[in-house]
Amino acid sequence: MNNPYLYLGFDELVNKEAEVSGYSLFLINNTSYKFIYQFEWKYGMATEEKGNDFLLPGSNKRIASMNRSQLNDKPIFQINVQPITTSGKEAWTAKEIKIKAKQFFSKLTLAPQFNRKMHLYELFTEFGEVKKSKAVNSLRHYTKQHQAPVEDKPLFQGTLTNLADLGQLASFPKLIDLHMEKLMPGKKLNGSEALSYQLKAFDKYLEKAIMIGMPQFYVVHGKGAGRLEEEIRQRLEDRSEVDSFEGGFHQGFGTGGATKVFLKL
Repeated sequence: MNNPYLYLGFDELVNKEAEVSGYSLFLINNTSYKFIYQFEWKYGMATEEKGNDFLLPGSNKRIASMNRSQLNDKPIFQINVQPITTSGKEAWTAKEIKIKAKQFFSKLTLAPQFNRKMHLYELFTEFGEVKKSKAVNSLRHYTKQHQAPVEDKPLFQGTLTNLADLGQLASFPKLIDLHMEKLMPGKKLNGSEALSYQLKAFDKYLEKAIMIGMPQFYVVHGKGAGRLEEEIRQRLEDRSEVDSFEGGFHQGFGTGGATKVFLKL
């Protein structure tokens, strides 16, 4: 599937018994546009997740995770995107995806950029002249916003981070390398001093990531004796803002050299 579309993908999470226990949700940008996006995930009367961020051309981002049992709760995903072109910011476009379990399982198909199958929903296939008509029946606030004279106004009101904060998200580093030669080039510390300095650097990075709403990032700690990695993982487990984290193999970092962290949105 190589079409220049924007997708919402549900990637299966498998437990120790090799059973599908849930799904990681990804926005997949298979277009040449850069986007600002907003999303809300609802089921029943509750709002489970919400957030916003940038999405670069040809990239993807994990935006939430969902238990398999929640498929029975008829979840609704509301997505807003604002394309950024060479001419500047375009108007906001909205889409609502209502998940029905029977249809959900029929949407298992090869996902672009991942080279594996996901439960895949097409969000947006065209932009420009047609996007206003596509959004009319999506979010409950769209009609009112569509009539507003300022097109740069987001569709969700009072529920998401100020868009000015997205500048910080765009410039914030997507990883922190805790190797001492990166943190303090040319200086040497003994083992305990180095560990203390590395943890202080990590704590500072984590606080900033939480404050600006960074959805995910890498902590590069290396393999070594594993003490630094253990301390990092303990700190992550103690923070309620952390949704999950995973070690193992990561492209570019090998096996065991880095931990990928997902924050709650």
